[in-house]
Amino acid sequence: MASYKDAVIWIADNDDSDLGDPNTGTYIVSISLVSDIFGKEPHAVYLDVVRRRKIDNAKHQRLILAGQKEAGRGAARGHS
Repeated sequence: MASYKDAVIWIADNDDSDLGDPNTGTYIVSISLVSDIFGKEPHAVYLDVVRRRKIDNAKHQRLILAGQKEAGRGAARGHS
């Protein structure tokens, strides 16, 4: 069975970049659905998805930087 964490990760990875408007309390359907299923406030789900996207983005940036460093080491050794 899927968990709340699984649902947040799925939204972060697969759903629209626009999650809704927290100022008016209107969110995309998947946030409302997860809120209802797991008994969470929609704004809490929204914040968890935003947090997850920041974590994923930071991991992605670290991978890019690691790849650039590795490519730089290979070029310094005469490899292309």
